[in-house]
Amino acid sequence: MFQVMSVNLRHGAGDGRWAGIAALIRDVAPQILLLQEANGWADPEDQRLVAAEQELGMRGAIAPSPSGFHTGILIDGDAVSWDDWDTDHAHFSMHGHSELIATVPWLPAPLTVLSAHLSPDSADLAAQEAQVLIRHVHRTGGYGILGGDINHVPPGDAEPDWSKVPPHDRAARTVVADPVLRANHAVGHVLARGDLIDVAAHLADQRHDPTLRAWTGHIGMVRTDQIHITRKLLPALIDYRRIEARPFSDHDAVVAEFDPDKLPLPATADSAS
Repeated sequence: MFQVMSVNLRHGAGDGRWAGIAALIRDVAPQILLLQEANGWADPEDQRLVAAEQELGMRGAIAPSPSGFHTGILIDGDAVSWDDWDTDHAHFSMHGHSELIATVPWLPAPLTVLSAHLSPDSADLAAQEAQVLIRHVHRTGGYGILGGDINHVPPGDAEPDWSKVPPHDRAARTVVADPVLRANHAVGHVLARGDLIDVAAHLADQRHDPTLRAWTGHIGMVRTDQIHITRKLLPALIDYRRIEARPFSDHDAVVAEFDPDKLPLPATADSAS
């Protein structure tokens, strides 16, 4: 199996919480790990990335971030080859994003992997950031993964009790549908128009299991943490799960699981004739 995991570290986890987060990651043993809120990890004298690489047996990098809320990607070098690391466009969004081009043996073309942290302050701004990322996730032939702290309510998810949501999150994530507030689904609609599939929502609908849409952000009560894939990866998708991460983070971790044997082999000249 091949697993992609996304974890929000909550301000870098430099206050002793990393040990608990690392234990969660080791239990999953993902082939690709997406990080958000890696605050401080990009500082030249900070050794948290090096320590994480050694502790997890992975290789990774941290992208620049205008806000200091860095994103990062780590890989299992036995399952994924690190080809290119692109941070040229990280300054176009509030928190930046990480972008890896990788070779995965069971894919017929390179895989693009993005760790994203979209704006928490405005669904409309986050939707614009998502529009920028769509171009990137499709750049290597249609095999792409975009995951991370997407920060806004996906279409089809249950409405939280907005009266219990902090005012800044409520203002950022809703529209007025007189006489009540409703979730602003602008981000999810952008991602869907960009031919990306929300793995949790897809499997929830397929299995008639709404629990797969459970929220991951415990302050805003929204499924902020999401993994989206391009359509070419969909045949290999077999599972999604949420991993309780409290008290180590205010976000739960999420994992998408793939079975390489379920991916159709690309057509060859002989098979097409």
